[in-house]
Amino acid sequence: MTEKVIFAPTKQHAQQALLQLKRYAQTHQENAKVKKVIGVLKRNFDLLLTHYDHPEMSPYNNVLVGISIS
Repeated sequence: MTEKVIFAPTKQHAQQALLQLKRYAQTHQENAKVKKVIGVLKRNFDLLLTHYDHPEMSPYNNVLVGISIS
């Protein structure tokens, strides 16, 4: 599910995918891994979407930055 957020075809699709992932997380609150992933995405969401504003950047670079920041 996280790849739908990070590698969405547009920024709007990424935002919609994050909302879907948040809904999923609400129904799986007992899962610590889901909570952690949602936390990382929420904290770093804008950074993870930088490649939409700067097409010369690779989305993979943003994932690495997001992981190292979290």
